[in-house]
Amino acid sequence: ANFIAIKNIREFDPKFVKYFLDSEIAKNQIERRISGQVQIKLTTDDIKSIKIPKIKRDSQSKIVQIMDEAYAKKKQNEEEGEKLLNSIDDYVLEKLNKISHVTIYGPKTSKSRTGVISFSIKGIHPHDVAQILDQEGIAIRSGFHCAMPLHTRLGISASCRVSLYIYNTKEDINNLIKSLKRAQKLFS
Repeated sequence: ANFIAIKNIREFDPKFVKYFLDSEIAKNQIERRISGQVQIKLTTDDIKSIKIPKIKRDSQSKIVQIMDEAYAKKKQNEEEGEKLLNSIDDYVLEKLNKISHVTIYGPKTSKSRTGVISFSIKGIHPHDVAQILDQEGIAIRSGFHCAMPLHTRLGISASCRVSLYIYNTKEDINNLIKSLKRAQKLFS
C-alpha cells in the first residue's frame, strides 16, 4: 500500500506529499500505529490520521526543489562512488592477475563484485600470507570467511580475502602487491 488518498489534493504538491511520507516524521507516525503487531496492518483510519503539514503551495514547491536537488546530488555521489569502487577493484584484479601462482576466486572483473576479492597463492597458506602482510601494516582476512562448503567444493583449505572501499588508493594496492611478492620470495 504505497498510496494515500487526500481529499483536498489541490492544497498539496504530489511530490511534497511523497517526500513527506518518506520522511522520518511520517515513518514515526506510521510506526506508532502499527507497533506491537505481529503482521503489519495499516487501516484506512490509520492512513487518514497521518498528519501532513499544510503549508503554502509555493513553500511546498521550494521544499520539493531542494529535495530534488539533494536526491540528484546523492545519486551523482553514488554513481561516482560506484565508479571509484569499480576502478579500485579492476586495478587490484589486474595487479593480482600479474602475480604468478595467484588464483583469484569469483568474477574476473569489477562488474559483478562488491569490493571483496578472495585469492590464494600456491604454496603459501593463507594464514601465513595474512601474518606477513600484517607485519607490514596491511590487513587482510584469511580462513573460510563463513563459506566452508564453498572452500570444500573448491578443494582449498582456506583463502585470503582483501576488502576494498572508497578510502583505498592505488598506493594501498601497490603496497599489497609488493607485500604479496615478498611473501612469495620468503616461501620460495
